[in-house]
Amino acid sequence: MDELKELRDNAKNPILNVELEFQHTSTNPEVLKKYFRSLTKSRSVEDLHEKIKESVYKLNALDLYKGCDVIVLPGKAIDSALIQFVLKDKRWWSLSFGATADNEGGKSVLSAHFRNLRGKADLTNVNVEYKLNTGTWGYEMFHHDRLYMPGKWETMYSVKKYSDELDQNIKEHAYGGSFSLRSSDGKHKLEAGRYIRTNEIATEYASLPLLKQELPVSVKNYIAHTYTRDLRDNPSEPRTGILSTLTNEFAFGGDVNFHKIDFKIHHYFPILSDIVFQSTFGLGAFMPWRNTKTRINDRYRSRYIKGFQAIGTREQPADPAMRGKYAIEGDDLGKLSVLNMEAKIHFYNSPVLSGVGLVPYIYANMICEEPHKFTNAKTYFKEKARGSFGIGLGWVGGFGRIEFSYASHVWKKPGDVSAEFQVLFGE
Repeated sequence: MDELKELRDNAKNPILNVELEFQHTSTNPEVLKKYFRSLTKSRSVEDLHEKIKESVYKLNALDLYKGCDVIVLPGKAIDSALIQFVLKDKRWWSLSFGATADNEGGKSVLSAHFRNLRGKADLTNVNVEYKLNTGTWGYEMFHHDRLYMPGKWETMYSVKKYSDELDQNIKEHAYGGSFSLRSSDGKHKLEAGRYIRTNEIATEYASLPLLKQELPVSVKNYIAHTYTRDLRDNPSEPRTGILSTLTNEFAFGGDVNFHKIDFKIHHYFPILSDIVFQSTFGLGAFMPWRNTKTRINDRYRSRYIKGFQAIGTREQPADPAMRGKYAIEGDDLGKLSVLNMEAKIHFYNSPVLSGVGLVPYIYANMICEEPHKFTNAKTYFKEKARGSFGIGLGWVGGFGRIEFSYASHVWKKPGDVSAEFQVLFGE
């Protein structure tokens, strides 16, 4: 008991000054001192102990070090301390493979990472992207300054060249760059950029509206703000909580001028300890200002969604001889708004499957085009809503989430093309 009392007494001992020292690292010590500024504000042994634990967590978040020893020594003055961080840098480069969801059914990304090239805890990536469903490629040079304003703001620079299949008869080729400012807590991101875009059209099969509207080169300058709120208990296998994002984008150029809002929310609710209900609601819309001008490159397209290969009414091919020859007939020029809803039940820790990292689920979804034209519920859902019901397997690895989906029943509209078995990169 006397020893415990002595420990409690020492925990309250005052500290008037804390100095920091970083050894065996290529990172600029002055940058790290700013990052750990809160550590120097410790005013008791107990406070110092807690902030050292926080500092080790912050070091791990930088993904620069494979080891760290913390040594606490008496400082030069009375009631002062010297904290030595003996660091072991990770290899300056590495490779990784990842996957993310998007409106083309998802993409895979091979990345080469280069750490600390500027000595400021920075990260430089060279990314090669591939979209499985459309067979298109993209290339990006990305630089992330995580300690631009330590504890407050991070900066990101991107130079990118990519191709996207906007629809079956049109591909977009674009190049450009962007600059982003993101809060250290990940809640706010402000991005500004410029892209020059050209469209490649299969003229033999294309419709007249597509040929007339989408051949010219377009330049897109934009500013976008994204707010993210993540209250999930475990991002890789959430069982409770909410994830929501809200993006406001303003674009301007000679033939592009719009304001677009995108909102998405995921809600996770445990039915039982290993059975989790997930609901997803997504709404996107262009604001109908008087000077709004949009291109197919920016409008909403619904492709490779569970149960569907393509959705939407289409402009017929200009050549009558081409009509009726293909499953997907005509061109989808995009919509000014879209509403997506999905309900999913995950079955965690299922026998056999959980041993290989697979999580079975059942799902039901609904996709509604042009919600901005809503006037009457009965009429709108009869004309615009379609959906599917089915089962699937989700697999989460170090590179993202892959879903193997089977749609057992599909409710579609004229012009829709359904799909039973699909491989998608999920959320």
